Amino acid sequence: MDQFHAPFPHHTPPLCLLSLYLHPLFCCVKKILTAQFDMFKIIDMKNDYTRTLPDTWKPMSRVFTALGDEHRQRMLLLFEKGERLHVGQIAEVSTLSRSTVSHHLKILREAEILRSEKIGKEVWYWINCPYLEEVMGNVVEYVRAIR
Repeated sequence: MDQFHAPFPHHTPPLCLLSLYLHPLFCCVKKILTAQFDMFKIIDMKNDYTRTLPDTWKPMSRVFTALGDEHRQRMLLLFEKGERLHVGQIAEVSTLSRSTVSHHLKILREAEILRSEKIGKEVWYWINCPYLEEVMGNVVEYVRAIR
């Protein structure tokens, strides 16, 4: 058999033969779609996409945007419980320059993920746990409500 001939003798296979090949595939796809979720079932979709975000959701955008960068996630994971770190300590263990670390810390601080305090020449940072618990709690609360 060469590349220009079908595995059938010189004619197009009858429709019923094709259906024998395709039917199991369609059944499998149908089972997957209907078993996990009903894609076409819309109970009562909210249609006001342009409505104003609730006040409790506004900080979420800043937090998610700030945590959208892998370097900032890694920096956050450096902190132990109750620990304060300064730029030099973080730069020392990262692959980034001190100025780049400072830039990322500024973004985390502006998103209120980190708190800071200047002591002497160094600015010390720590995780703002109460704020993150509140923001993430709003997300979890919404997900639980729509479950």
